Amino acid sequence: MGAELGSMKVSEQIDAMEVSSVNPIRFLVVTRVLAATLMKPILVLYADALGILGSWAGVNIKGSVTFTLFFSQALKFVGFMDLIPAVIKTFFFGAVIGFA
Repeated sequence: MGAELGSMKVSEQIDAMEVSSVNPIRFLVVTRVLAATLMKPILVLYADALGILGSWAGVNIKGSVTFTLFFSQALKFVGFMDLIPAVIKTFFFGAVIGFA
């Protein structure tokens, strides 16, 4: 993102936006920060879901376990409150990535 903004500055695209009375910070930077902040938690939840599916597939290599049984047994050890801090952190990580 930084390289893209740098190349836009070199090719005077940001100057052209200022001349046409468009705020380049609002148009370019804020949208990137919001996109990174909102998409990072969604990607983490997606990766967690794929991890659960992968672990179920790994268990099924040795034996036959239904997904319902596997999921109910897995939730005995991992609660909902274990996921909350991890997801909240990703909002901040996404904001830092967007600002960097």
